[in-house]
Amino acid sequence: MGFLRHLSAFIDGLNKQILSLASWLCLFMVLVQFFVVVMRYVFGTGSIQFQEIILYMHGILFMVAAGGTLLTNDHVRVDIIYNNLSPRKQATIEFIGC
Repeated sequence: MGFLRHLSAFIDGLNKQILSLASWLCLFMVLVQFFVVVMRYVFGTGSIQFQEIILYMHGILFMVAAGGTLLTNDHVRVDIIYNNLSPRKQATIEFIGC
């Protein structure tokens, strides 16, 4: 059982580090999007390649950050409804949300 606890702690730590990396990826994605907007509206040239990069970065961001947000309980849900439910129904929603 000790091995599984150590493995779980290792995976949790890895998820937290990945979540930190994802926050930097989000900042980089915003900067690339800003670059695309400036290029398009200031200089009049669009770039499909950069728009594709942003699309893929957005997908990667969601996939990479999902585990960390579930670990830190920061994922999005409707708290008005969620807080009024029984613990069993809350657990069911958490399970379905995974």
